[in-house]
Amino acid sequence: MSNIPTRCVCLNLVLESYLQSQVASRRYASVSEVIRSACAS
Repeated sequence: MSNIPTRCVCLNLVLESYLQSQVASRRYASVSEVIRSACAS
């Protein structure tokens, strides 16, 4: 996966909390996975 481009983004506290809650619920393994899923929708 070293050839995958990376991006840095700034998130407000509401979005950060949502991302963390999705990982904590074990629906996703990482914040990156949540974001990839959202972008694919």
